[in-house]
Amino acid sequence: WHPEGARFRTRYREDTLRAIHAVKGQWLYDEILRIEDPAYLEDQFLGLVLRHQPLEGRTVLDFGCGCGSSSILLARRGARVRGVELMPRLRDAARLRVRDEGLEDRIQLVDTQDMTALPFAPGSFDLVSMNAVVEHVRVEERGPILRHLWSLLAADGLLVITETPNRLWPWDGHTTRLPFVPWMP
Repeated sequence: WHPEGARFRTRYREDTLRAIHAVKGQWLYDEILRIEDPAYLEDQFLGLVLRHQPLEGRTVLDFGCGCGSSSILLARRGARVRGVELMPRLRDAARLRVRDEGLEDRIQLVDTQDMTALPFAPGSFDLVSMNAVVEHVRVEERGPILRHLWSLLAADGLLVITETPNRLWPWDGHTTRLPFVPWMP
């Protein structure tokens, strides 16, 4: 799984690991840790969300869900999650991961090719999450996508944008989690 032969334990099936490896390559272990190490994503991401809104019984749109890590964390806390991912190989890996987690009844992964015309009614979500997504969206698409996502929120809904690199902030919360990395040349 890794050029240096790194080993790790995981509860994921081999077909799931192969699917994640096909899209993440040497970052396979990093992707697994997003779920299996609470200090990696759960504490930071869910900590922020839960400070503002409980998740039990809420309807959540996980925009740019990738291999499903944030969708799984949200569903584990009782949310009904609709995950949207543009790249089919990431969506396929997420489906396998959701299966391995036993969360098919709480997470629905939606196939779509148009991120500005998602198949949901206005006001249908209590929470819209964009975890580690914005930097992967072309600059000219950010405004239209954010306006569309905002329209999908209920009146008292919450839009959460996290794990996005910011050159103006001295702390790198996206990759290294080290101070001053964003300010280095």
